[in-house]
Amino acid sequence: WAISHNIPHSALRNLLQLLKSEANICVPQDPRTLLHIPRHIFNKPVGSDTYSYIGVQSAVEKLINLLEEQSQKLNLLVNIDGLLLSKSSNTQIYSILCSMHEYLQYIGVIGIYHGYEKPSNVNDFLEDFTVETIKLSEEGFIYKNHMIPFAIKALIYNAPAKSLI
Repeated sequence: WAISHNIPHSALRNLLQLLKSEANICVPQDPRTLLHIPRHIFNKPVGSDTYSYIGVQSAVEKLINLLEEQSQKLNLLVNIDGLLLSKSSNTQIYSILCSMHEYLQYIGVIGIYHGYEKPSNVNDFLEDFTVETIKLSEEGFIYKNHMIPFAIKALIYNAPAKSLI
């Protein structure tokens, strides 16, 4: 409800406090707990820059939680995008995003790289994504004790990302 109606975390926090105090309902105090937003993201250096890896499993779980019905197969579209934020500072972002082929309106974040040049070692940039994707492809995606077949249907790049990869 909070996600589909774009309710800000501050308003959701107030609602949770009200439900807890007035209706005596056992709910979490923090919207991040309710929405299963990770408090810690795995950051690793890539050269002199930073890469934040959220993960395929985490991104896809968030997408599935938005659906009204459970998908029988996960056909993932993965987008790797490079974006120059400012010409004056040379700040760049490379993102790894995903969506389910059948539900393009929802987008999940797998990882984000930030630096002043493109990732110096593309293998370091893609390593976590590659390892996790291979594991999910071989073992399937486990969601609420159900195994869902998992496949990458397409990899989509913009020109800067394609030249990098």
